[in-house]
Amino acid sequence: MAKKEARKVAGSKKLVASMKTGKVIVKPAKIKKAPTEFGLVNIIAIVVLLGIFSFTALVLTRFESKTNTVKPQKNIETQTISYDCTDGQTALAVLKTKADVQTQDSSDGAYVTSINNASNTDQSFWIYYVNGQMSSIGPDQYNCKTGDKVEWRLEQIL
Repeated sequence: MAKKEARKVAGSKKLVASMKTGKVIVKPAKIKKAPTEFGLVNIIAIVVLLGIFSFTALVLTRFESKTNTVKPQKNIETQTISYDCTDGQTALAVLKTKADVQTQDSSDGAYVTSINNASNTDQSFWIYYVNGQMSSIGPDQYNCKTGDKVEWRLEQIL
């Protein structure tokens, strides 16, 4: 005859009761362990993520290192013009009496594009200084005072 057994799981133990003998036998339950393999897919995912982070860091480093700074060009003698201002004239009006000047109008006023055939480029532009300080307004808006020293420099953007 076949044995009839009632089985019940209680925690980590398995209770087995025999209907014929009335005895209860406690046996440890068999626990299945999760696989511990790391897997090729996980390794590929990590390599791809590392590559993305490395590429992003490289791009950001190159982008941040290209900040615009102004540096005077090396050949300053042919790339500068200086003069003393007189009261009641603009820096641009005085410049036009001292040199051959080309300008272009913008919403901020006129700006100088060329002095004595030395023109602005993608990497350089004409900028003027009053008494050694870079001006913060356009040359057509700066009203000179007697004794002001104005210097124009063709400066390079690095």
